[in-house]
Amino acid sequence: MISIRVLHGNAIAGTFALLAASVALPSTAAAQSAKQSANPKVDSLARAFQKEHPTHAMVIGIIGPDGENVIPYDGRGADGSAAAPVDRDTRFEVGSISKVLTSLLLAQMVEHGEAGLDDHISSYLPDSVKAPEYRGTPITLRELATHSSGLPRLPMNMTPADMSDPYADYGVAKLYEFLDSYDLPRAPDSTYEYSNLGAGLLGLLLARRADEPYAELLKARVLEPLGMHDSYVGTLGHDDDARLATGHAEGKAVPFWHFGSLEGAGALRSTVGDMLRLLSAELDPASTPLAKAVELSQEIRFRPSPQLSLALGWHVVQFPDGRSLYWHNGGTGGARSFLGFVPATGTGVVVLMNDAHPLDAVTELGIRIARATADATRSESTAAKPSTR
Repeated sequence: MISIRVLHGNAIAGTFALLAASVALPSTAAAQSAKQSANPKVDSLARAFQKEHPTHAMVIGIIGPDGENVIPYDGRGADGSAAAPVDRDTRFEVGSISKVLTSLLLAQMVEHGEAGLDDHISSYLPDSVKAPEYRGTPITLRELATHSSGLPRLPMNMTPADMSDPYADYGVAKLYEFLDSYDLPRAPDSTYEYSNLGAGLLGLLLARRADEPYAELLKARVLEPLGMHDSYVGTLGHDDDARLATGHAEGKAVPFWHFGSLEGAGALRSTVGDMLRLLSAELDPASTPLAKAVELSQEIRFRPSPQLSLALGWHVVQFPDGRSLYWHNGGTGGARSFLGFVPATGTGVVVLMNDAHPLDAVTELGIRIARATADATRSESTAAKPSTR
């Protein structure tokens, strides 16, 4: 048995302290160019990040009441190699942001009566597979979507043949073998424990219920209705996509990841343009064909602490003034991502890059941009209000 540190999970550490503190913004050094953000704070934050973490390519997308803004940052990697130009249509591995889409798929199937949030996972598994329980208490679909199932981050029988693509050979037989032999150490719905296993299992169970492969089910039920035509689930044989940004770690190109039976945890590949379409749906559900599912997915389902709440697939935290930030991050062997939105101000941000920088740092960048954008929108709204005197 070997230990695998998987970097496409969420970085909770340091998030609460960051939210409680004021956002310190470096001064802007250069005049804005046409492709840079209209908000100099966002550009300043991005350039400060790039200075500390040389990045082959990074694209930031901002959405707000005034529309969308896409800011590409072409750069050089740690090895000094020049970056290929990127834009809103460049595809990246988005890692664990996939969990948001898997949970939205769950909400869509709940809305249509094909699944129930409190359904026991045993009813979605083959009769030959024993679902883990804790003293007779079963796991539900809701608990898989809120990291409260009691399942570990990774299955203990995950022994990759190739550490550069650690999930690729973790098939359904291995997953069933693990579930059949595992006893939960604690009751479901009692403790937050981030689980790639749980989210991947959720995707598999939904695919079994619909009797369709996960990739095709997600495309038909979520991606196509939201107009996310540039997004797809990465499977072996799909790596010849010319628009897919090559991942890097420590300055060197690395292979793309494939997720075997756990695709719902991190297999999505997408663009800033498509991530902005998703944020638009989250901020204005009524404008989409998935209005009820989006609203259902945003409802708080689990509160492990006063600082953290979980919706379906989303982590939810508060800025000091009480505004909620829904967010998720992600990463693979050679990419990092952040997605977040603030309902109160109608603003959101996506950050995609093709370097395996520390996930905490990428999350901090995303949260700072989300807060700076929300603050700027609130200031503009206040300034636009007529005087009451």
